Amino acid sequence: EIAYYMRRIERFKVDANITFSDARGTGSFPNSSRGIVGAPLDPLLTPSGFTPQYISPLDFNQSVRGSFNIDYRWGKGDGGPVLQQLGITFLGTYSSGHPFTRGIGSGSLELDARFRQPVEPLNASTTPATFQVDMRLDKTFNVADLFDLNISFYVINLFDAENVQNVFMRTG
Repeated sequence: EIAYYMRRIERFKVDANITFSDARGTGSFPNSSRGIVGAPLDPLLTPSGFTPQYISPLDFNQSVRGSFNIDYRWGKGDGGPVLQQLGITFLGTYSSGHPFTRGIGSGSLELDARFRQPVEPLNASTTPATFQVDMRLDKTFNVADLFDLNISFYVINLFDAENVQNVFMRTG
């Protein structure tokens, strides 16, 4: 992970990070290997024991993830009565997508393996990359010198990006 944190300079602040990963293993979930329960433990019957034979990308692997946060705001007593304690923030997030296995099948139960068959090695495909920018505009008001009231306007997916979050397991 590489991170950058800038202290506020002249009302302006930027934070950013990027993470690289390559998560591989024998199963993405705690119960991934439950099929070996009750299998023979005798080393003469199974000389290799239960040594994993295949390592594949895990379901939650995302090769590249990143974000940036840009914040611009006026402080207390700064910018006159309209702009004081007003701020705008942009949060951008990026993900390179996560692995999945394309398959064929039918049936109404998406997660039921009896109704689908893989057409490629486990987690050989990757969902498309995603990118999104959110915006927050907020203003703080002092109420009768007793407390501060912060009102904000938050826009999720400011540019209306169409991001694929997941795929149907049967069809990809």
